[in-house]
Amino acid sequence: MSVVVNTVMVRRLMDAQGLDMSGLARACGMSRQGVYRLLGDGYRPLGRGFQALAKTLGVSPLTLLEDPKDDAETAELINLVEQSAAGEPRAFELLPAQLHHFVSESTYDLGEQLPIHHQLLAAAAEVAADLTSSETLRACARFHTRKREVGRAFFFASRFMTAERIVTSTPQPMQTHLVFGSFEMSSFSRHL
Repeated sequence: MSVVVNTVMVRRLMDAQGLDMSGLARACGMSRQGVYRLLGDGYRPLGRGFQALAKTLGVSPLTLLEDPKDDAETAELINLVEQSAAGEPRAFELLPAQLHHFVSESTYDLGEQLPIHHQLLAAAAEVAADLTSSETLRACARFHTRKREVGRAFFFASRFMTAERIVTSTPQPMQTHLVFGSFEMSSFSRHL
């Protein structure tokens, strides 16, 4: 299993902007075949082409992904968030909503994860729990908190913001887990 591009969403965004496949390819700076590859089965959306596609369509890269259907897809989504966070500060925004739709009492242990993945999951679950008052999500946050690397902060960097401003603008549920980014709770609630 792998995280896949939501081609229906891509088509909808293309239609809204009046783009056909050739126009989208030109706007992304790639060939039509390159765009077809991005949208094809088995493509792992990590590269510059996918970032260019999202930028052209005016959305966060994670907006173009299908919702995860199982533990493996959710684990891969966490990977994508970690890898895209430095270049896409809003990458974390969708993760609480993804967890909210997916998490259940028996399925929030995603197997072997890196400590940073546990940290991101804990923060995302805490945000989602604050927005939904879900005790299941709160338990998920506690579970992943126990497995994270203690004392190491994770920043969703933006070269236009100082570290102090990022910290002070981070919602409390994220601060608790040393995950810092320029967000408001409304950034998350609109995805639930």
